[in-house]
This record gives sequence, C-alpha cells and structure tokens, in this order.
Amino acid sequence: MLGIYALSGCSQRSAFESSVVGKVTLDDKPVPQGAIVLIDQTGKLATSALEPDGGYSLRCSPGTYHIAISPPPPADPFAPKSAETQLDVVKIPSKYRDVGTSGLTIDVKEGENTLDVQLVAAPQRR
Repeated sequence: MLGIYALSGCSQRSAFESSVVGKVTLDDKPVPQGAIVLIDQTGKLATSALEPDGGYSLRCSPGTYHIAISPPPPADPFAPKSAETQLDVVKIPSKYRDVGTSGLTIDVKEGENTLDVQLVAAPQRR
C-alpha cells in the first residue's frame, strides 16, 4: 500500500497530456479519505489522494485504465486526537480495493476528462 502512495508523485509530472478529475462516493456519500488508483496494462500508474468532499485530480497519459479505491492508512494510535484531524472514515468494500476485482475502468482521452466514481456497498444479508 505504501508503494502506491510513494509512486503518487509520478502522476503529477507536466509531461502527461491528460487530466482526470471527479468525485468518489459510496452509496451517494463522499469518500473523504484514501486514494484513487489508475493502472493500465503496461503498469503505468496514476494516483491521487481523496479530498474531504471525495474529490480528486490527477494527470496521466491517454489510455485505458483499471481503477481501485485505496482506503486511508490506519490512524496512528499514539497521535493526539482532535476534532480537526478526525474525518468520518468510510469503509471501502474490499471489491473496490483491487484493480482486478473492482470492475471499474476509464478510457482517458487527451485533454480534460471527468470521472465520478460511484461505489455501492454490498447488500446486507438477512
């Protein structure tokens, strides 16, 4: 997981010709933490941290990408708690955490692209 965050800098280079912006929601509520990860068949990676409103913005080369939504790293149990640092943690269903199982893709064209990712929690069993 840390490798994904470490590689996030590669999605900010000016050599990329396309941008992708949008929001990530789960059951119509913003996902305020974590990251969106795009990866193509050759292993090119683009990622962006999610904003408190679920928004994101990244740059990448044109192409077809598989998408995963990565949860935030666990909170530091020794860090002081404050109202400013605590956001509602949204549990990302495991299906969406892996590009192989998420079922989410995007065809990025040259220029500006918009993709709102709408996740759905698994239905509750009775």
